[in-house]
Amino acid sequence: MTKGDQVRVASAPARPGGEPAIDGGGITVVADARIRSSSAETKPRLWYLALFVILLVPAAAIARNFTSHAGQSIWTPTLGIVFGVLFLYGLRSAPILIAALLALTASPLGHSGAAWPLVLEVVAAVITGYGFAAVTARKLRIRPSLRRLSDAVLLAVCIAGGTALAVIFALPLAEATGYLHYNNFGSAFAETFASSAASALATAPLVILGGWWLRERTGRSDRASTGTSRWLVPLAEYLAQAGAFTGLAILAFAQGGRTYYPMLIPIGWLALRRGIAGTSIGVAVATTAVTVAAHVESLSPGKVEYLEVFIAVLALCGLVLGAAQTERMDAQRDVVESKRALAESEAQLRVAYDRLKDQANRDPLTRLPLRSMFVDRLVQAQARAVRSGRHIAVLFLDLNGFKSINDEYDHSVGDRAIVVVADRIRGAVRPSDTPARPYTGGDEFLVLCEDLPSAEEAHAIAARIREAIAEPITIPDIGTFHVTASLGVCFAGPYDDPEAVVSQADRAMFSAKRSIA
Repeated sequence: MTKGDQVRVASAPARPGGEPAIDGGGITVVADARIRSSSAETKPRLWYLALFVILLVPAAAIARNFTSHAGQSIWTPTLGIVFGVLFLYGLRSAPILIAALLALTASPLGHSGAAWPLVLEVVAAVITGYGFAAVTARKLRIRPSLRRLSDAVLLAVCIAGGTALAVIFALPLAEATGYLHYNNFGSAFAETFASSAASALATAPLVILGGWWLRERTGRSDRASTGTSRWLVPLAEYLAQAGAFTGLAILAFAQGGRTYYPMLIPIGWLALRRGIAGTSIGVAVATTAVTVAAHVESLSPGKVEYLEVFIAVLALCGLVLGAAQTERMDAQRDVVESKRALAESEAQLRVAYDRLKDQANRDPLTRLPLRSMFVDRLVQAQARAVRSGRHIAVLFLDLNGFKSINDEYDHSVGDRAIVVVADRIRGAVRPSDTPARPYTGGDEFLVLCEDLPSAEEAHAIAARIREAIAEPITIPDIGTFHVTASLGVCFAGPYDDPEAVVSQADRAMFSAKRSIA
């Protein structure tokens, strides 16, 4: 697990992601972290590195073909792609980038008299400026997802610093090769820095986010199939924004090239709606729109510099606003997920509590209530009897002849006989009555009879119980046994002490047992 992965700890039931569920009344706390094998992570990186290198072709086409009337490249996407690839894959990608740039220079896209001096400039920028900036950004642990405002600010600082180093190294080389002549290094540096930094800021975040998204998508083995609505809505929004940017660019140049800043309105809307992903795409679309429009309008050098400043401001605003809104949306989502996990944990705790309470109040062999639950049921029946005025009876019975089964056979046979007796008691009482086994391991039973119309009804229930128990008990592979029951009855008033009622029924049972002896 990389340091950039987010770990979420929550108590949750089993889900398709493989998180364990609550078991045995306990709660298992799991960490939902994504762990990928090295082989599964290396293959996508190589493929995506090739993809980003291929993107240098249209980037070089934009830089060469869409220039101003003064011959200046308003937007050079190549710089942003170079920095983004170096940030994602480190200095090991520098040789591949240099080879790709050399190939582009030798191609028709880079064919010009100043092509090879320009190669020296790009090589110096890759090796020194952007390489150093990318390594610094990685050392600062900037997350490639750019979902934090601090990451966006640090990335902008690294891009600006890398551009400054690249320009410092490139200008002397350009003058030495005769490609560029300048009287004042400061003015030449400022002009070149503004153009290069604006180009890198407008392109690098989109490249970094694209690489991070591709790697994350490849590493996810649990992603579910989603319908077209998942991507159709964002795509429609991005197309609408592209139309808005194009319209605003046309309007800006129709007004003399001084009204670019209304384009910040769609960027702000994209930040609110889609966060850093939306603003990165929006900035790239807006920069493309103004670059094409500037080429069509053939801007003068003064207006080109003004446009470069605008592109830098647009890229910075998109980067900062998008990252800030994404951080806010992540915080809100974390709160919602925490509340959901807390609600699930509370539900699991209630289920576990009810299960443990049921286990503590029921006999594990017969599943009949134990004495404590029986007394609670008796209290509730007394409360209902206050309103209804009906009779309540407690029957206490003890098995006769059961001890000989345990003495002759082991306790497992006695347990099987107890289960048969418990089932017969259930069948002999009414659905509203409550049979119970007061003590685990004993041969005694309790029956709560409520809502009785008369005392004779309680005696009738007692007679049915005795007849049911007196039937022979046949246990497969063991034999047939005969047991009987001694039974005591106690009628409870609405305000009688429940424990005293049970004790009185117990004494009545012993009286019946002595009379049989």
